[in-house]
Amino acid sequence: MKLVRLTVQNFRCYSDPFEIEFDELTALIGQNDVGKSALMDALAVFFGEAKLDRDDGSKNGDPKNIQITCEFDDLPQEIILDADYPTNLENEHMLNQRGNLEIRKTYNGDLVTPKESAIEVLAMHPSAEHYNDLLSLKRTELKARAEELGVDLTDVPTNKNAPMREAIWNHADDLLPQIAIIPIESEGGKQVYSAIFEFIEAAFNHVT
Repeated sequence: MKLVRLTVQNFRCYSDPFEIEFDELTALIGQNDVGKSALMDALAVFFGEAKLDRDDGSKNGDPKNIQITCEFDDLPQEIILDADYPTNLENEHMLNQRGNLEIRKTYNGDLVTPKESAIEVLAMHPSAEHYNDLLSLKRTELKARAEELGVDLTDVPTNKNAPMREAIWNHADDLLPQIAIIPIESEGGKQVYSAIFEFIEAAFNHVT
């Protein structure tokens, strides 16, 4: 995976959303104290190489809502989820409108010890009723949803969540995809994030 875009908000001098794109070689040029180092420090926080302190929240913004968003391309063609079942981020509807993986981390910087409050994926995700929440469902709930919708699971391994999600999504006439916020803490979202974590770490090593 390769980092292609960084967006920060409410972080140090960046109270409004500020976006920078990365190429094979990217140079940050500007006068002192205009926020060049802040962008690299934001990346270090996102990738877990540094921690926030209480002075990192923007004085002119909302320090309780520090957001650092990283977008990646050159994504893995295959990821392994439960019980060694291969899938990919496109099948899981976790790519944004540019076909990239976009992860947003939110922090409460108003605490004595700032803490991460959310990890989310911003993606073109199904919005159709009964098809928009599959990543949050457990295995028994997915089976129940499939039965409710009349999805044939005869040839689908029902001891794995990913193929059941795929079968249910494929059953829809129109998934009505639209930009959605997918919490990583959710059942399937957490699985996917765990599966791509090593690729995310490699992306940070590429940047540095």
